Amino acid sequence: MSKHDELAQTLAETLIREIENNPGQWSKPWKADGLASYPHNVTTNKPYTGGNVFVLFMIGNARGYATGQWATFKQWNAAGCKIRKGETGTKLARWNVVYKHPGKAKSQSKACCTECKKTMIPTTFTVFNAAQVEGDVTAAPDFPTGRPATLPGADEVRAYFQRVGADWREVASDGAYYAPGGDYIVTPKAEQFATVGGFAGTVAHEFTHWTGHADRVPRDLSGKFGSESYALEELVAELGAVIICNFLGLEHQPLETHAAYLANWLQALKSDEGPALLWKVAGKASKAAEFITDRASDAEAVAA
Repeated sequence: MSKHDELAQTLAETLIREIENNPGQWSKPWKADGLASYPHNVTTNKPYTGGNVFVLFMIGNARGYATGQWATFKQWNAAGCKIRKGETGTKLARWNVVYKHPGKAKSQSKACCTECKKTMIPTTFTVFNAAQVEGDVTAAPDFPTGRPATLPGADEVRAYFQRVGADWREVASDGAYYAPGGDYIVTPKAEQFATVGGFAGTVAHEFTHWTGHADRVPRDLSGKFGSESYALEELVAELGAVIICNFLGLEHQPLETHAAYLANWLQALKSDEGPALLWKVAGKASKAAEFITDRASDAEAVAA
């Protein structure tokens, strides 16, 4: 098994364990713990994405790290910090792009003609949290670009999602959904939720569905309840909500109505293809969340 496969296997096993042991709270390993906890690179100030962000959520919470500041050994050294002796790094995945020209034995980093075939080769690299280094880390960003500087209340959450530009209808109701045909979102009013996190999580879930439209981050939204494609999209939406809530500094609260449904994923996750499937879903969720956070941040910048 490759190092990348081992990483995907660990992530899948964690989700399996959480769904089996506590299906109503399956995303707790990736909860927010203050504004500084969102996983981001201290050199680029960009959030980690795909399966990597969930690995860092999981490791950060398990080890009790109070910050989401991460970087490689070389990046910390360049910042004037040193990794403490005995510290163990965290493996993340990276895909290297190579091109193969017909007739040539070796692959190359660049395409030399239109006949070259592009291939993504998975590999891993290691990062360390700010809690594992010695030196002054105060110059490193506490949270990634675009993230709110303070914990949002319901009004701030509403304003944040309104900046995304979706047709969102917040009305007194007992249900939430995205209607692909009309391309609009319906959610209950904020005051119907017990917590701000509950409101944000529901809105983020439906907004993630909204990104799957053909004009945004296209995904298959045609599946009927109980179908494989429907199950895939529901998991994308829940993982997308985890990312967005954490980006806002709020603890994601899993939708109780989806707990039993998500449990149906156990059989697929336990299969030989499970780890690769989960990594694929995490990538889709990350792209959807990034689409939303980028739209909100860009709109805020224009308004300013």
